[in-house]
Amino acid sequence: MQASVLEKKTVLDRYLRLNPQSLCGYSLVNLFAWQEHWQYDIREIDGHLCVFAINALGMFMPLPPLGQSVTLQTAEACFALMEQHNGPGSYSRIENVSASMLDLFPSKHYDYYRKGYEYCYFRPDIVNLSGRGYKSKRPDLNYFLRHNTAHFLPLTQNRIADCGKLYDDWAAFRRGKNSEDIYCHMLDENRSVHRLVLENAQELGLVARVVEIDGRIRAYTCGYPLNGRVFCVLFEVADLKVRGLPVYVFRRFCAEAPVAQYPFINVMDDSGLENMLRAKLSFRPRVLLASYIITRK
Repeated sequence: MQASVLEKKTVLDRYLRLNPQSLCGYSLVNLFAWQEHWQYDIREIDGHLCVFAINALGMFMPLPPLGQSVTLQTAEACFALMEQHNGPGSYSRIENVSASMLDLFPSKHYDYYRKGYEYCYFRPDIVNLSGRGYKSKRPDLNYFLRHNTAHFLPLTQNRIADCGKLYDDWAAFRRGKNSEDIYCHMLDENRSVHRLVLENAQELGLVARVVEIDGRIRAYTCGYPLNGRVFCVLFEVADLKVRGLPVYVFRRFCAEAPVAQYPFINVMDDSGLENMLRAKLSFRPRVLLASYIITRK
């Protein structure tokens, strides 16, 4: 693991527990996943833990200050530090601010805008797929079960290379559907994110599974608990040429014993992509969790 994250694991976990949130970014796992793209400066300011991410464009905060009773003084100190690094401009910002935390940033001093929504499902809905809302999902699942003998297996080190090959095939298929530069750049970035997470899944305490059909890895997925009620699915990749496989993977993963203790499943946001928006809405989320970005006036 990256030293700055690993060395702060104990203190990160302690501060995250002080004010539990349901947005997927509130986890050491999410910080670790992007360590090849960001460097971290993690420090305590005014009794709060502050995480700063630095890349070629500048410094920002992927999370608001962690802890209880965040003060205006703490927020101002964070922005002063970012602006010292970035200079004037809008790059200095705090991301992944939940709706319940907006009051911590008074409008006299700060602007905010909604970055997007994270999609949160009632887990039994996904496991049962019952009711009219899932009418289109059941035929796909039944087709998959009739035409495939699938093995839902724990991720092991000897399966990681095959997961990488699956990602390359999946990304190539996606590029054929959407060749926009931003989207292709996201696919390239996420390849290293997936590789790093899968290689360290056990150390990170992730629940990670693969689907094997006819001796080949055709899907993989993984996630982690956010709090006592919400489990986050970090990512899911499935061979899109296999009808019904995405439904099978999501439903089966939600039924796994380590996941079944959590009533709600958060599958993160749609990255502003229309295809991801349609896919995530099609599973009938019970809650849309707004995520905001804060800038200083």
